[in-house]
Order: sequence, then C-alpha cells, then structure tokens
Amino acid sequence: MAPACADAAVRAAAHFSASAAGLRVAEIGSGNINDTFLVRGPGQAAFILQRISRQAFSRPEQICANLQVISRHLPPHTVAALVPARRWVVPQLLGSREQGLWWCDATGNFWRAQSYVAEAVTLPGLASLAQAQEVGRSLAIFHSLVAAIPPTALQAAIPHFHQTPHYFKLYEQSCQAANQPQASELTNQCHHFIQQRAHQLSTLEDAKQRGELHETVIHGDPKLANILFDSKTHQACALIDLDTVGPGLRLYDLGDCLRSCCNRSDPDQKPEHTRFDLERCRAILSGYLEHGRPLLTAADHSYLYDAIRLIPLELGLRFFSDYLTGCHYFKTSDPLHTLHRALAQFQLVASIEAQHKELVELLEGLED
Repeated sequence: MAPACADAAVRAAAHFSASAAGLRVAEIGSGNINDTFLVRGPGQAAFILQRISRQAFSRPEQICANLQVISRHLPPHTVAALVPARRWVVPQLLGSREQGLWWCDATGNFWRAQSYVAEAVTLPGLASLAQAQEVGRSLAIFHSLVAAIPPTALQAAIPHFHQTPHYFKLYEQSCQAANQPQASELTNQCHHFIQQRAHQLSTLEDAKQRGELHETVIHGDPKLANILFDSKTHQACALIDLDTVGPGLRLYDLGDCLRSCCNRSDPDQKPEHTRFDLERCRAILSGYLEHGRPLLTAADHSYLYDAIRLIPLELGLRFFSDYLTGCHYFKTSDPLHTLHRALAQFQLVASIEAQHKELVELLEGLED
C-alpha cells in the first residue's frame, strides 16, 4: 500500500472508530474498483473500511442508503431466525463519529465502513464440487433473505447496471473516442466478436420489457471473491461487497456467479486457455435450487442459458470499452491488462456457445 494511501486510510478509519489511538489499517482484497481495508484497534471490534471509486459510483451516497435499507430489513436476530440451520451474517453499515453513514476527506475521497465478518475466509478458487454447491446455496440464501424487500425500496447504485444494451452503446461511443490505442490483431478480434453477437445483446432486457422477467433485489456482483466461508464449518456464511445491491433480475446474479466460478483458467493466463466447466455449473445450480427453487419462475428457467452466455459477454464489452478509452474504470497492472481481460471473457462466451447442447440438457435436467 502506497504511503499516501495508507495515511488517508488511517485518517478515514479514525472517523469510524471509538478512538483513533492505536489503529492498525491493512489493505485487503483484490477488487478491481474500490480500495478495501481491515481496521483493528485496542478495545474495539474490527471493521471493514472502503474508499469508494467515484469513477464507478457517481452517487456513492446511494450505496449507503441502499445498505441502510438492507440493515433495517435484516438485523442479525432476523437473519438468525430466517437461516436457522447455519451461521449466516449480513454485514451492517457503521456510522461515522459525525453521525453520518459516510465520511469525505479533504480531497473528495468517499469512505464508508461496515462490520467485519470474523472467522471467515474467501477462496482463491474452487477445489471441489462440494464447494461449488455451497456457492449456489449461498446465493440462494441471499436471494431468499432479500426477497421480501421491494425492489423499489432501493436505487441502482450504478445506473443501467447489467443492462447489456447500455454497455453496447458505451462500446459504440468508445469506438469514436479520441486517442484510442493503436489497432491490432487483438483489438480487431474483439470488434469482430462483438459485432457477430450484437443482435443478441438485448435478450434479457426485451423479456423484461415484455413482462416475462421481473426485477427483484439482487446482489449484483456475486463472484467467488465476494462469498465468505466459515473457517470451522467450511460452509458459506456471507455475501460481502454489497455496493451493487439493488433492483435487477435474479438471472443477472446467476449468470455472474457462474461466469466467475465456472471459468476454468487463471484470469491472468492466456485467454485461449479459458473454458466453461459444466460440472461446476451443475453443482452450483443444484446447490442454488435446494433453497432457491421457489424463487425462479418458468421464464427464469427458459432464459437461464441466455443469462449464462450474456453476462461474460457484457463484462467483456465493459473491459474492452475501458481499454479503448484509456483504462480509467478498472484497476490494471499493465497497459494491456484490460484488453486481455476482455479477450478472456469473450473466450468464455465462445466456450459456452461450443457447449450449447450439453448446457441446455443440463439445465433441463435440473428443472425436474
């Protein structure tokens, strides 16, 4: 962590602590957007501090408002009653010493804090199908908990989030941007891949407009890194990083979870090594249906393949558009990092398409 970032985090942590004396702040996580810190201090509970990216979240105050709604609907005693068979934690928003839900520093950085889920870990990857089933169960538990919250009670922290036609419009705008990277075989490959599938990008939004699919409260980013596992029982015990919680289709969450967990490659390896793992997909969905079957409609089942295919295509669009406009949105480690991320997502889409018949048969078998 850079010294300037460390100093800023310590100053911010003091505004959410009972005392500023003896605070220890350590950067944790590997998020692509926000900066996340674990704060510990003598005589007080540890908590999570985040600096929210204003590039990604133009209205970070809305994140806190949404989290306050979640906290009011799901205090710890309510969660324990609704999920009696296991430990399950919904992180709670913490107020600042100024009695607000956030704090802004002198340079305009936006900070907020949440309770820390102790004795829990994230997984660097799935080591077994049993873990994959737990991933599915965790998403179904979350969906069940928030099912009673009207989607109108929350606002989209990121406008048009997961609405793929919107990202296609941004991509078209990025193609006209000044100072684009020099065209190459890889950028031409991306353009061609996108244009071949442009007519399929509105499938879920069209179904929503026709009234076939309906919005509810979703997590928005249920990737593996946002699922905590209890250190003792090894059961999933929380979904974290609730910044993207808001109105949306459950299919967005299912597609994004499968995109993250069924990707059989290291994100930093060559894109052509990426493939979609059908057995992991089967395990995750079977785990989800143990708790979440009543949540899914016949229309949800009929559009599930489209969601599985569409969400990685959407993320590839977002990565590639960011690359074309100078890599301002996602964190990068080198100038080509975001381009390679886009190519990996497109290869994942190609792998899903190549297994269309097998995947449809798998999904039909789970409906029974």
